[in-house]
Amino acid sequence: VPLPLAAPPRDDRPLERLVVVVAGPGGARPRLHQYALHDDPRQEIRGDTLIVSRRGRADERPADPRRHLAPDPLVPSDDPAIRAAARALVAPRPEETAARIVRWVDREVVRAPSDRVVLPDAAGALRRGRGTDQERLLVMVALARAAGIPARTVGGLLLRGDRFHWHAWAELHLDGWVPADPYTGQLPADAARVRLVVGGLGRPAELFPLFGGMRLRVVERRETR
Repeated sequence: VPLPLAAPPRDDRPLERLVVVVAGPGGARPRLHQYALHDDPRQEIRGDTLIVSRRGRADERPADPRRHLAPDPLVPSDDPAIRAAARALVAPRPEETAARIVRWVDREVVRAPSDRVVLPDAAGALRRGRGTDQERLLVMVALARAAGIPARTVGGLLLRGDRFHWHAWAELHLDGWVPADPYTGQLPADAARVRLVVGGLGRPAELFPLFGGMRLRVVERRETR
C-alpha cells in the first residue's frame, strides 16, 4: 500500500529511468490504459510493464493549455501577493521563469506539515512563507499561471527508497507539459514519479480507488550521472 510522504530526502540521486512491472489484485493483469498513464510523454506502457523517463518524448498531439492559465478556488493566481511575486520572477524565456519559480518556492516557502485536514490556502502560505506540501504545490502553480505559464496539478506515486508513496506535483507547459515538484525542488522532476491522474491534488482517498490493490515491482532504476 503506498504511504504518505515524510520530509524529502535531499541526498537521493535523481532517476533518469524507472521500469516497473504492475500486477493487479490476485496477480491479475492490470488494465493500465484506464489510468492517466498513456498520454504522458514520459511514460510508456508495454503490456504489464511501465517505463518512465525523466526526459520523455514530445507531446503526441497538440495541447490546448490556455484553460490552465485562469485562477480557480485553490489556485489564486489573481491574488495581489501572488501576482507581485510572479512579476519579480519573470525572465526573458519561459523556461528560465519556470526555473526561477521552482527555486523560489523551494527557498522561500518553508515546508510545514500539518496533521489537520484543512482547505489549502496558497495565498496565505505565500504570505506566511510556510505551508503544507499541498499549499507549496499550489503556490507554484499559481505563480506559474500569474507569470503566463500554463500550469496544472497531477497526482500519482513517488518512489522513495524501495517504497512508493502517494504524491502530487505540478506540470508546467513549456513546449509540452514538463513535471515540476516543489517537494524535491526539481524541474524537470525525475523519473521516480508515476502519474495516475490529472487535476486535483492526488490525495490518497482520490487515488486509492484507481490504483488500490495494485502491486508495483521495480525491475530497473537508472540514476542520473
